[in-house]
Amino acid sequence: KTDNTVVVLDDVLTSVDGPHLGRFMTLLHDQSKHFNQVIVTTHYRPWRDRYRWAKGPTANTQVVELGPWSLQNGLQTGEFLTAVAELSATLAKPMLDRQAAASKAGIVLESLLDFVTLKYRCAISRNARNEYTLGDLVGGVDSKLGKELCCHKPSANGGPKTEVHLKPLIDAATASQWIRNSVGCHFNALGGDVYDNDVKDFCEHVLTLASHLICATCGTLPTRRPQGLYWECKCGALELYPLIYPGADPRTVDEDES
Repeated sequence: KTDNTVVVLDDVLTSVDGPHLGRFMTLLHDQSKHFNQVIVTTHYRPWRDRYRWAKGPTANTQVVELGPWSLQNGLQTGEFLTAVAELSATLAKPMLDRQAAASKAGIVLESLLDFVTLKYRCAISRNARNEYTLGDLVGGVDSKLGKELCCHKPSANGGPKTEVHLKPLIDAATASQWIRNSVGCHFNALGGDVYDNDVKDFCEHVLTLASHLICATCGTLPTRRPQGLYWECKCGALELYPLIYPGADPRTVDEDES
């Protein structure tokens, strides 16, 4: 091994459970600093989706999606975007695609609330397939958790980390959740009465919440448990409090996904 060593791993994972995939990704990212470059090829979409949904560090990582190929046109490649970056790009277009923007914002909001409610084992009405709607997830973050739910982020001037309470951001994003259904997901005559600015406001509220739950440096949600007080992102810049649901048994703490 030299400083020029390149490691190539070809389809080394096929079907593994979530915790094992998380441990394997952490191993690769930790070891990558010892090599010039690490190249991985895979058909395993859950691995790719870890980066899409902020559960894998995107700093110093390039994801290249390969599409169909032919002898005439060669191999087709596509630009990879995280779900949040895709929503931002949709919102930045001169002509707003209302349906795409509302739909993407709703899915991003769903993923963020799914993360929070799972992390704190929030009470949510079950269904037979253990799947939850956006409305179910909204009710999962109750006032008891909301009083303590906050993040600590690096300040812009390099000073101490800034504390931001998340419940007001969740309330602002979920107050317009109906826009996702009216404009983004279902045929609804009332959807035509929704102004473009209302759709944009819904998307902006979702992006604001995402910016406080996903680290701007490493691009991950706070899933690591460095000690007994809070969760942190992969690089440690973003902290999420509290560690467990207020008043819950300490033994019910969620698994550390680092």
